[in-house]
Amino acid sequence: MKRYRRRKSKSGQLQAYYGRLDGDDPDLIFSNGDGVPRCDRAYLCHALGMARYAFNGEREPSVWEELIARGYDPDTFRFSIMKKDDE
Repeated sequence: MKRYRRRKSKSGQLQAYYGRLDGDDPDLIFSNGDGVPRCDRAYLCHALGMARYAFNGEREPSVWEELIARGYDPDTFRFSIMKKDDE
């Protein structure tokens, strides 16, 4: 059985990874540290996990679904970015 761990976000960090929350099935998880607004986390979720729609209105797979369909291993997915220092 695969063991997943919950990653802690550092201050100023926005991240996405494949894991499992307590009592839930494995899925794509989004996390933000102190100083990162929740709307940035929602934006990343929308960019990676939400379905896209073509001009004719037909549903296209999300980036996440497309990566899995192309044969990539979801267990290895990690994305992390830090806010710039404004100094």
